[in-house]
Amino acid sequence: MSKVVVVTGAAKGIGAAIVQRFLADGWSVGALDICAQEGGDRVLPLIADVSNRAEVDTAVDAVIARFGQIDALVNNAGIILRARVLDTTEEDFERTWRVNVGGVFHCTQAVAPYMVARGEGHIVNISSGHALIGGYDRAVYAMTKAAIEAFTRNCARELGGSGILVNAVSPGFTYTEMSRESLVGERKARVEKRLPIRRIAEASEVAESVFNLATGKIPYMTGHVLRVDGGWSNSDVDYGQLGN
Repeated sequence: MSKVVVVTGAAKGIGAAIVQRFLADGWSVGALDICAQEGGDRVLPLIADVSNRAEVDTAVDAVIARFGQIDALVNNAGIILRARVLDTTEEDFERTWRVNVGGVFHCTQAVAPYMVARGEGHIVNISSGHALIGGYDRAVYAMTKAAIEAFTRNCARELGGSGILVNAVSPGFTYTEMSRESLVGERKARVEKRLPIRRIAEASEVAESVFNLATGKIPYMTGHVLRVDGGWSNSDVDYGQLGN
């Protein structure tokens, strides 16, 4: 029997790339998303809003019923709120928090008991460089990603004794269906200039790091945030370009 991973936010972007990477290695996938997806012999597409615990529980039960086990969980689902602090509504604040943080919490609580029972498992949470870098018009989004990193460390401490490794991957600027349309021309050039390696990541590159963590190819590491961002989060601007 193939190993089984649950991936949230699986329909598009980095999530879809993660699904394809696991499939390429022979894994079966429980693919959760609020959008409909195509299924297959090794893909169980499930419509679920991760901010809703009942929907998460139903989806996880379906994965167990279909595949019998869960070896890895990738908490990828999330939304970004682009609004200045003083312009953020209570509704937008709560929705972003429920999806980004609540979703990670709900899915971890729903899946981890199956891993505890088997004495092994891997959980990978998707963070962002904005958890570290002060930005503009995304303070609430940054809050949620910082919370995810804190949750990662605490889960690593609590679940490690049960053989479960919990880590996070923090992507930087990455091409997806949506971002590829906006990261063009002068905007693309300015972003690439900010990155030490001078190019934007492909979703498949982020997926590779997620896959390596979630399959134990990076052993004996837990509670860690792997920053797959081309050096964005640990690099300053080029002062030589600022002039006198």
